[in-house]
Amino acid sequence: FRNICLIKLLNDEIYKKDIFVTNKLEDLNTKSFNIIICLNVLNKSYYSFEESREYLSQYCNLLEDNGILLLGRNHDEDENVSLFKYSKKEKKLIFSKRIKNGWDYEEEKIFLENI
Repeated sequence: FRNICLIKLLNDEIYKKDIFVTNKLEDLNTKSFNIIICLNVLNKSYYSFEESREYLSQYCNLLEDNGILLLGRNHDEDENVSLFKYSKKEKKLIFSKRIKNGWDYEEEKIFLENI
């Protein structure tokens, strides 16, 4: 992240957790994660809110309870991000923080299905 403001806002939530970074697909079958960063994927120009919610459900299957999901888009120096906390019991994402304009479909709570 190049944006100092972004790092400061994320610091409170993310750096309290142990961070495991992987680029191995097989890790998705054997591990759960406390943080997932999803940038430039679930943009309004590509997916409807309902389609995005279906993908979010799949991502959240990989998250631990109270895990953090960072959603947004970035282009050059411009970063628009929303930070959500995942409640596994309630099957929902709870909005936590916004950087600049936030994610395209930002809501206070996003209820997930098919989990």
